[in-house]
Amino acid sequence: MLQNIRDNSQGIIAKSIIGLIVVIFAAAGVESLLGNSGIVAAAEVNGEELSTFELDQLVRQQKSRILESMGENANPALLDDDFIKNSAMEQLIEQKLLTQSASQLGVIAAPMAVDELILSMAQFQIAGQFSPQQYENVLRSNGYTTSRFKDILADDLAIRQYTSGMVGSGFITEQQLTHAASIIGQQRSFDYIELSISEELNKAEVSTAEIEQFYLANIDQYQREAKSKLSYIEVKQADLVVPASEEDVLAAYQLEISDFKADEERKVSHILLELNDSRDEAQATLLAVELKAKIAAGESFSAVAEAHSDDSGSASAGGDLGYSRGGSFPEDFDAAMFSAELNVVSDPVVTDAGVHLILVTEIKGIEKPSFEDRRLAISQVLELDQAEVAFVSRVEQLRDLVFNSADLQEPATELGLTVKQSDWIGQSDQAGVLTNPVVLKAAFSDEVLKDGNNSEVLEIQADHFIVVRVLEHKEIEPKPLAQVTARITAQLKKTKASEVLKTNSEQLLAQLKGGELAFSQLAENPAYTVISETQVSRSSSTAGRELSRAIFGMAKPGVDEGNIASVSLSSGNQVIVHLHQVVDGNWKSLSEPEQKAIRMQLNRANSSQSIGALQQAIRGRAEITLL
Repeated sequence: MLQNIRDNSQGIIAKSIIGLIVVIFAAAGVESLLGNSGIVAAAEVNGEELSTFELDQLVRQQKSRILESMGENANPALLDDDFIKNSAMEQLIEQKLLTQSASQLGVIAAPMAVDELILSMAQFQIAGQFSPQQYENVLRSNGYTTSRFKDILADDLAIRQYTSGMVGSGFITEQQLTHAASIIGQQRSFDYIELSISEELNKAEVSTAEIEQFYLANIDQYQREAKSKLSYIEVKQADLVVPASEEDVLAAYQLEISDFKADEERKVSHILLELNDSRDEAQATLLAVELKAKIAAGESFSAVAEAHSDDSGSASAGGDLGYSRGGSFPEDFDAAMFSAELNVVSDPVVTDAGVHLILVTEIKGIEKPSFEDRRLAISQVLELDQAEVAFVSRVEQLRDLVFNSADLQEPATELGLTVKQSDWIGQSDQAGVLTNPVVLKAAFSDEVLKDGNNSEVLEIQADHFIVVRVLEHKEIEPKPLAQVTARITAQLKKTKASEVLKTNSEQLLAQLKGGELAFSQLAENPAYTVISETQVSRSSSTAGRELSRAIFGMAKPGVDEGNIASVSLSSGNQVIVHLHQVVDGNWKSLSEPEQKAIRMQLNRANSSQSIGALQQAIRGRAEITLL
């Protein structure tokens, strides 16, 4: 329970720390202190609301993960917003339903389990040890309240306990194990020959007339996309930064110092006695008095805290909670801490967490920062503030000017900006600011492209805006035949070679199936190389994954004859296979690791089916309203 008091009293805006939560449902339920009043509901699940804030945040998180997985060439314009929003809503609903169902059955997460999970999370550790300051910093930087973060973890732990209990009640039958072993452990014996397309490719010939005919018949495949040359004006906040004067920096420093109040920082330890079913406030207070007496009699505060404090995290450190300037603990705790004498144990202090004994072990005064210490930070703030004011004004002026201007030169001259020009760009280009999806959408819109207007002033980033105008435009047109001749030639040759190879394969297959030719005779023909594999498994076959998958998908041969089939590979090659023996796997003949792997595989399948059935049943009884 380390920092339980501190954790539950921060009051920081809740936003996004989904990357810290390694379980599937912890993304939901985010709450913003800025939106606690007047939250708009996106849906109701059995009378409980899901807010639009939660939905919008999860949509942003999913978009971010998708774009990150797309790499450097990520294009937000390719994302389907409606699909992502529907997916996020489904995730929130499923999470809410499972939380409600677990709660109805009395399945909850113990506060101690939540605290232990937090203590174990690497994101909150420094050098392998939990750091209260790191914990606070990470939550603060991601906008989470500590109380809401704990609520999310508690919901997740309850769901995992609920679903794991249900899944753990399942079992695997001997029949399932036998059937799985027969398939997974199956061994097959077969022969095959591979007819290569490369030889037929070398023989294939394509005439100029065939190339021209194919080009004309498929000219839609060889179109050059529409392209435009643009003129544009950019406004960047960074370009408007002007160094702050020494006078302004000094004046700001003096104003800052005039508001500075001498403060102090206190290092504090505590002993926490929680209230529970077996101990009420009076009993906890009496125990606290007894423990204070022990300390007064000579026992160290650290030893008593380690032996008796219910704050398991700080107890192991002798009750040490670190330094505080106030505001990190409940009001009564803070008041007692700042009124306590150095190295004197306080009287019992009651908060929502329980009853405490508080010991202040160090007091440090906080000095006023010097002008030199604050010069750089103040300069940066002044420069950014001044640049932001100028930037906002410049953007608004640009909006007014480009709306009424017949080109971009007049607004640029008026504002002292430069009109730039692009090379030819198309909607599939992905390099430079002009290929930003927002810019491309505007540049190829009817208003800008067909009507010849300036675009709106477009936001690229919060500190970067742009306006564009089309200078020249080239419509979609066919690429010249000479430019695509090599591509068409290769395509036609492969088509011809595939047709010849397929015909040869079908003829050979017919002879083998009809009894005119035995597979053993193929080995005598120098044109073929017969490869044989005996009693191989899916994983031990050297036939290659694609061919092996096809062979293990073939029907078992009859009693007196094998099974012969043709397989087309993605390379264009044709393979003729003679499957002559199939031996099913046997559970007892499998090794212990193989048996364990099969059990795990069946358990995962059963778990997935069980949870799916549970969700479906809960959903069927639920009242869900999308608002």
